[in-house]
Amino acid sequence: MRGLKAALGKDLRLFRSGTGLIALLLPALLLLALRAGMASTPRQAYVEPFPIAVRDEDQTVMSRSLIGQIGRVELFSQVVLALPGQSDADLLRQGAAAVVTIPKDFFYTMYTMDNQAVSVTLNRSMPLEAALFQSVISSVTDIIAADQTAGRAVYEFCYGGLTPERSAQLWRETSRHLLEDALGRQQVFDAAVQTADVQQTLERNFFVCALSALCLFFPLCAVKTLPEELAMGILPRYLAAGGRAAAFFFSKFLTALLLTTPALLLLVAVFQPGDWRGVLLLSFLLFCGAFGLLLCVAAWSPDSAAAQRRGNLILLLSLLSGGALYARELLPLPVQTLGRLTLPYYARQGLEALSRQEGVFVPCLSVLWPFLALGGGCALLSLPGLVHHGRRRTGGVPALSSAAPEQPGAQPYLPRSGRLFSLAVLKVRSMAGGWLGLLVTLGAAALCGALAAYAVQVRPTALTLAAVVEDAHPLAQELTDRLAAQEGVCLQVVSAGQGRRLLASGGAEGVLTIGPGYGADLEAGRLPTLTYNSAASSASAQAARELIAGQTAAQRARLRGLRDAEARLNRPLSDQEARTLYDSMAQAQEALPPLCRFTALGGAAPADPFAPSPLGFTTLAAMFTLLTWAAWTGRTDARRVERRVCALPGGRLLSYGSDFLALLLVGLLISAAAFLPGGPPAPLELAALLLYLCTLSAFALALTRFSALSGRIDALAPFAALITCLAGGCFGDLGQFSPFLRRLSLCTPQGLALRLSQGWRPAALILPAAALLLLLLGAPPREGTREP
Repeated sequence: MRGLKAALGKDLRLFRSGTGLIALLLPALLLLALRAGMASTPRQAYVEPFPIAVRDEDQTVMSRSLIGQIGRVELFSQVVLALPGQSDADLLRQGAAAVVTIPKDFFYTMYTMDNQAVSVTLNRSMPLEAALFQSVISSVTDIIAADQTAGRAVYEFCYGGLTPERSAQLWRETSRHLLEDALGRQQVFDAAVQTADVQQTLERNFFVCALSALCLFFPLCAVKTLPEELAMGILPRYLAAGGRAAAFFFSKFLTALLLTTPALLLLVAVFQPGDWRGVLLLSFLLFCGAFGLLLCVAAWSPDSAAAQRRGNLILLLSLLSGGALYARELLPLPVQTLGRLTLPYYARQGLEALSRQEGVFVPCLSVLWPFLALGGGCALLSLPGLVHHGRRRTGGVPALSSAAPEQPGAQPYLPRSGRLFSLAVLKVRSMAGGWLGLLVTLGAAALCGALAAYAVQVRPTALTLAAVVEDAHPLAQELTDRLAAQEGVCLQVVSAGQGRRLLASGGAEGVLTIGPGYGADLEAGRLPTLTYNSAASSASAQAARELIAGQTAAQRARLRGLRDAEARLNRPLSDQEARTLYDSMAQAQEALPPLCRFTALGGAAPADPFAPSPLGFTTLAAMFTLLTWAAWTGRTDARRVERRVCALPGGRLLSYGSDFLALLLVGLLISAAAFLPGGPPAPLELAALLLYLCTLSAFALALTRFSALSGRIDALAPFAALITCLAGGCFGDLGQFSPFLRRLSLCTPQGLALRLSQGWRPAALILPAAALLLLLLGAPPREGTREP
């Protein structure tokens, strides 16, 4: 026990000297930034509200009332009244998704069942919005057609021909049924089940992101010093003093766990996920798997700096491919498959398991066992690497110090032409751990950039719904068939558990649950009860309900016709008579003239209120890399070389200028790799990126100068990058939450760069001024002054 206590104390001191207590503060800041209500990172598959136009040629009270009701539909952001002489093409070019023309005497002819077709012109440049609007209009006309054809078939079946008196009676009854079905169509939904709140879904996304960062960050801080400790011979001296090898390595696990626990407790307190015991158990299991993975990374790294670089890269790749930054459904299928090896994927799956099952341990273990097996396998693979480091003795000299003779600053008498650039290139190579390390990093940045560009450019082509059918009645199956046949709708029948997972992950906009007794209620004339849960309060929730209600009303009309015929004949119908009546309804449906006439013209493309810019992810990748690699300039041996070079004439400019230029070159390379897969930048984007990289390079140098951590800011890079990118609005529209958050984003270099790319010119002055100020703050002290 004494040996374990000594090893634990040693590891805690290493953590404090290597990253400082600020590493405990940054996770808290990240949690507060996430909890503040930042916007959702992915657009996912949700349909945004869109405008439509209406031309009223009827000019009656009924037509004006209809237009007013259309304006209250949340799916439509605006209902534009067409002016006299204004063509459909003009309205579509102004951004309308469709133009509806209500013909003269429309409501009178509908009452007398001499229907006039409503003319609808769809915007061909807005395929999803147009298809969705067509489905909504078709659903309403289906209600009209079902009531009219059912009424006519019943009268003809019971009375033969239609006298003027019978026709007037048919019109009155059909109009009454039509009003009942149209006004009461939404009553089929369970009023106790409300649309899922957007904040709950966003909080789950942010919770997964924060939990993943915590479970990867602290284990990496604890194990990254292993290569140098083993190479310095600390383990043999520890064993000679009476310690045990198991205690030496177990202290790393305990150190990481002790550091992670306060942050996890704060995470649970801030987000209040519900089952806190299950969440803590889930976090512990994820932590164990992550520890094994990062132990393998550290075991096969030459030194702690390389381990930190590789660990930060794994963190960025995990957040991207695991669905923490962008929804997995927006990523290519191979990446979705590879994402099953990442911690964020299992964090989300574990939360889903806790929400849908009883108990705590069994749900977590049943979902997380692949990730635990991966962590265990990586821990076993780390053993040969640890043995190799133990044999690579350096006589007690740290690995960092052994690299001092290779520092490029030790060669002050390079040729005068290009001396600054040559030094910068050599420093880039040293920061990357060699040219191979640079190529690997650029390849990873290009891959992440391509995935981000793919996710941003993906646009939904259909209203994606899921249906859970709990009733075996044929009418339940008929309802799903009717919905699947609607234009612009993609319906999949799933189990209840699959429906919850699709709803939480953004794989479906909503889940329709057809409960037991649906068919029996329809046959008995009772109002059936359906449950529709919408994902993240999507704007298409009302449209989806309209589609479902319209098809249900059509089913009700047909069954009501059967009961009406039995009441008029004062006897039940035989099976043959019921089939004959249904056939009559189908024939009347086929003979009914179309109630809508659809055409399509070109028009304006859909306006997207917020689409994450590729520049947003590029700023994240650049900050991740620059803060990680800038730690090289703050190492003890680098500071010694800096002091020797600064003593030479012009050495201060040479040393500090080459540091800045090296980081700027790294930023340019990483930014090009991350941005170019999405296409070349616009001029404003290019200017914003260049100024951002200058500011970021100066910020990294100033941070290494005043961190008092021997420049080890690489461990803080993940949280610093995530906090500033979220606060800067890289992945969400802060203005939709409050003007204060939008103004606050201007305090971050990312926010200024994004605003400059959007045309806010003052940022072009603020960014270089900030870069100049940071360069002055981070400059090395003059000869004869004491370095802070």
